[in-house]
Amino acid sequence: MTSTAPAHDTVSRVTELPPQLLQPLYTVTEASRILQIPTATLANWARGYAFSTPSGSHAVGVPLVTDFGRAKRHVPTLPFVGLAEAAFLTAVRSTGVPMQRIRPALDRLKQEMGLEHALASQMLFTDGAELLINLPGSAEDARTLRNLVVARNNQGVFVPVIEGFLRHISYGPSGYAEALKLPQYGNAGVTVDPSVAFGMPFLSSNGVQVDAILDRFDAGESIGELADDFDITRAVVESLIRASLKVAA
Repeated sequence: MTSTAPAHDTVSRVTELPPQLLQPLYTVTEASRILQIPTATLANWARGYAFSTPSGSHAVGVPLVTDFGRAKRHVPTLPFVGLAEAAFLTAVRSTGVPMQRIRPALDRLKQEMGLEHALASQMLFTDGAELLINLPGSAEDARTLRNLVVARNNQGVFVPVIEGFLRHISYGPSGYAEALKLPQYGNAGVTVDPSVAFGMPFLSSNGVQVDAILDRFDAGESIGELADDFDITRAVVESLIRASLKVAA
């Protein structure tokens, strides 16, 4: 899980991304369903997003999420590192910070940390908040960063919603996110790991793919039957169903 190692120790552990983190696993539609965000939102993050400038003109921002096939449809183009980046942006989005203000912060993180995929790096948790709150910038930058980080005990820390998200990430020896627990499933314990179940959500307790359970429920099997067959509690099955209904809505 996350670590609070000093910055110099963290830097020494960061390596190139393992190949499994860069393997395209998801379509934008699949990734948005996993994260429970609108498909159009993720498409904007992965393929560029339009916004209005202070002067009233329109512009298109560069992508915020790693994607290897921006012109392709219905084929996997998003790797796990992109899913992790999008998950972090989902937490940022809930703070009310406009996405067009995130790019300058990312550029600063990349410049200071030397990371191509800062949003998926363990250094974001260990050093990112401190770095962002102390870097010089415009008054507008300062207002933006106050929605992301706060000063506590003379140090920069992320606001609670982002800290909560970071606690759901597991980092590997590479120093990058290598597994993500999906909070929308509650105590059911659902994880996404590129090395398990082809990167699809699965139960941490027994490795069963979530879709395998939901498909059988959709086919008419009862909650009790599913609980017995997969050796899980009824409460777990119910949590999976509730989360899937939220996506459908």
